[in-house]
Amino acid sequence: MNILVVGSEIPATMNMAGSPRLFSFCRALAANHRLTLVTLNRDAQRHQDFLADPASAGVFERIVLLPDPPEPTWLGQQAHRLRLAASLDTRVRTPKFYEAQCARIREVLRSEVFDVVFVDGLTVSQYVRKADLRGIPAIVDVHDSVTMLLTRARASERTWRRRLAVTLETFGVSRIERSLSRVFSTIITNSDVDEGFFKRLDP
Repeated sequence: MNILVVGSEIPATMNMAGSPRLFSFCRALAANHRLTLVTLNRDAQRHQDFLADPASAGVFERIVLLPDPPEPTWLGQQAHRLRLAASLDTRVRTPKFYEAQCARIREVLRSEVFDVVFVDGLTVSQYVRKADLRGIPAIVDVHDSVTMLLTRARASERTWRRRLAVTLETFGVSRIERSLSRVFSTIITNSDVDEGFFKRLDP
């Protein structure tokens, strides 16, 4: 198969800081499949370290780097707050950036025939749109339910201001997590607890 992998960061090899989960998964897939990586890249040195690591050889046929979101304008920030959007959501706060990243992924999808799209993390799931997939099955690995984690964190907050802030963030994140099934045919989580929470959140 030809697989498009969309990541929120350059994957960490065993010799780099961070979890090697995504890298190990992709290296195993690369033994029998072709992989293209499209990923956010917050650190140019991390990209160089990845390319210099012999373990990374042959894993990805192509790597496309996406930039970090720019600082939002004042109007963008106010629109983001009025919408009660999650902090990771760039649709309203930096709409030009959001559309540009969606377009980059759409261009990659149209550059060759892909059999499946695998998205690693909630952060980049927003840039994969159903219309751009044109029938290609898409899978998202969310790791954990952020809504569940925030719900637990809210209970431990001691001040009303912090509880309010976490409540608003929970609302925004839950809206994203509830919308995942409109785009992705499969949602992967770390545990049965997260799976159960997702099923209650979006039956």
